[in-house]
Amino acid sequence: MRLIFSYLDKLTIFAFIAEVRLIINRIKDVDPAEYQPNPTVAAMEAQLLATEQTAEAAKFGDRNAINFRNDARSIMMAMTVQQGGTVVSKNLTPAQAENLGFRLAKDPSPAPPIGAPADVKAKPTSVNNGVEISWRRTKYAYGFQVQKTQQDPNSGNVTWDDVIFTNRSKVVIEDLNNLQKYWFRVVGFSSHGQSPYSDPVSCLVL
Repeated sequence: MRLIFSYLDKLTIFAFIAEVRLIINRIKDVDPAEYQPNPTVAAMEAQLLATEQTAEAAKFGDRNAINFRNDARSIMMAMTVQQGGTVVSKNLTPAQAENLGFRLAKDPSPAPPIGAPADVKAKPTSVNNGVEISWRRTKYAYGFQVQKTQQDPNSGNVTWDDVIFTNRSKVVIEDLNNLQKYWFRVVGFSSHGQSPYSDPVSCLVL
């Protein structure tokens, strides 16, 4: 089963919002025992609200407002694709996927799998106890999840925390603990599903 999302790119901003809202509402109607959404419904609803608010503000043609709208739409698109990846990874039937509001490709052949994000780098920033994480974009990936931990990945049982989901290839994570060492990793999402995780990289917060 392969889901398609390219049609969303062709919609006007408010048609796009309506289409994503349909998907969210259908996911909310599903029994949690049958499907656990990722990203969560709450996260998608919050981003959809931000997209709608920035779209309204951009009606007046202000360049900054348009940029904020475009960024919000891109993140909403990435989250929707990530949700589609979850649908694929849970081995739902095509009928179940369509019931959640997703569209299926006519070509039944699967999309090519995506590789792990490469060239991941981490360096401290000069403000707000931050770390800049960057990586090389993965072909076909619509979005990326950055995770962090303060446990050495080589120590065995490590808990990774989600930090941010983005459609970009560089983020700054702030308000970390000063003079503490963190490890970071990145995973990509596409219509095929989730990529392998990148190799962890470490950074000392200054």
